[in-house]
Amino acid sequence: MTRVLVDGRVVFFEPTSLVIHKTTNSVIAVGKKATALRGKLPQSLQLVQPVVRGHLQNSSHGTAFLRTVLEREIHLRQKRTTLSQEVVLNKPCQMFETYHQALKRVTSNASLLLKQTKDQPTAVFDWYKKQKKLSDQACILVIGGQVSEMSFISRGETVLSQRIMFGGDDITRALQQAVKQFHQIEIGWSAAEELKKDMITLDQTKTEQEIKHTVIKGKHVIENIPTTAKVASRSDQWSMKEISQPSLGILTEGIELFFQQMPPDLLSTTLDTGIFLTGGGSQLTGLPGFLERVCHTEIITSQTPEIDVIQGLYVN
Repeated sequence: MTRVLVDGRVVFFEPTSLVIHKTTNSVIAVGKKATALRGKLPQSLQLVQPVVRGHLQNSSHGTAFLRTVLEREIHLRQKRTTLSQEVVLNKPCQMFETYHQALKRVTSNASLLLKQTKDQPTAVFDWYKKQKKLSDQACILVIGGQVSEMSFISRGETVLSQRIMFGGDDITRALQQAVKQFHQIEIGWSAAEELKKDMITLDQTKTEQEIKHTVIKGKHVIENIPTTAKVASRSDQWSMKEISQPSLGILTEGIELFFQQMPPDLLSTTLDTGIFLTGGGSQLTGLPGFLERVCHTEIITSQTPEIDVIQGLYVN
């Protein structure tokens, strides 16, 4: 997801996606308008994601996305003749200099000046430190759509950081595959996202007898016709919890690796003060409790997980 903050207000909060013409490279749509065209495009058009797993994949696509968002989307919404030419961008933790230079090229080609870059945990720390809601030392876990980042920050400096190749999108994809395998129905991304919100919970207080049902709509994989089916959260064939387990296993392994690299004093501080959890992917039902069982410490959840990072980028 891309979030843009202007004058302290989020003015753009949409997927980092764009539809381009394969021959002319002209931009047809960005953000929600682009993802709404997933699976509906003619041969001449292509849906692309400039950023995958937190890394810029294509500089020209990144430039086209930035320029279009700023000129076509935000300019019209803000009804301004000009916008500030200075930007602060999110970066991956443990960023290499070559990647930093790539970000500078993208912003320069979009007629912008890259003022600063921050990784996600640092941005969150800056935001909550400004509000005096975090101490000088904090362990922060940011779970995004494609990647997660975990850091221990002391007095504004990152002491230890870890990128974890887990995001909320992984569970969404797993649901699409499971519905196709067990129900012979292809469902779109939006339908899978809704299914995840409605049916998946990691809350151990829910008994195995509590079975939820919902109706899904999609295309039958054999007959290629529209169809509907009633889906249960658990059956003899599948369990929603089991579908999410492989992805959650990657998250668990990443957290365990982070702890293994921690000096004893930092680990003791983390166990005493807890872990601050934020990011759009952190809103999976029951995730805080799941993480408390993994981390053996308190999980403190954000009230505004989807905008904490962008708010922190705004803090000088």
